[in-house]
Amino acid sequence: MDKKIPTLASAIAFNLIMNGGSFLFLFIILSGLFSNSFQELILNTVEEGKLKDLISYFFDYQTNISYSILLVITSLYSASSLYYHLIGIVEFITETTIPVPVSKRILAIGITIAYLFGLNLITLLATELILLFHYIYILLSLLLLLIIFIITIYVIQVVSLHTFQIKKLYRGILFTTAYFILFTTGFILYLKLFSNFKIVYGILSFFIILFFYLYILCIGVLLGINLNHLNIKRQISTQNNIEEVK
Repeated sequence: MDKKIPTLASAIAFNLIMNGGSFLFLFIILSGLFSNSFQELILNTVEEGKLKDLISYFFDYQTNISYSILLVITSLYSASSLYYHLIGIVEFITETTIPVPVSKRILAIGITIAYLFGLNLITLLATELILLFHYIYILLSLLLLLIIFIITIYVIQVVSLHTFQIKKLYRGILFTTAYFILFTTGFILYLKLFSNFKIVYGILSFFIILFFYLYILCIGVLLGINLNHLNIKRQISTQNNIEEVK
């Protein structure tokens, strides 16, 4: 709590919601490079509602939309701005100052594009597997979501702590992944068995549930970053003590 993680998590959740449309738009634009079965899987996975209508609209008009260079550029800028917010929040957690020159913005855009391509490739591969082994559709879908989540957490840890070494990051990644699985399972059970959101809030219940879910997940992500930060700090301290003894 002394790191103000709940407050910082709300800031990240807010910016994620604000930039979610940009990520969705860019993801669908890139998906146009792949097979139609890929698009069908995504549409079949999403439940009926406004979100599915929006994704269908993007798919139907992506050929024309992708020619809007200005829209693509502004979407990239918006999506990559999460990098800046994350770096600022990590400064609070790690009690360090991280310079953010113009080259960092270019790097952020590059990371965003690479990440979106990675998501498309993973989803495409999962699509082929699901179409091939349709009888284990739900299991493969859950596995896909877990893989995407773990890769996302790894990318966030690398961007935040400036190291690619798994031995320095695995604790935070495992913690956040376990946190994600446990909370998601419990949250789904709660919504199925005890929730009366729809009775009280009506159509707004979808947004309330989504915002709360993102907020709780962001807490887990920041706790994982802090755990790895403490681990790296401890390793550096141990190494310095060994050198002093030598």
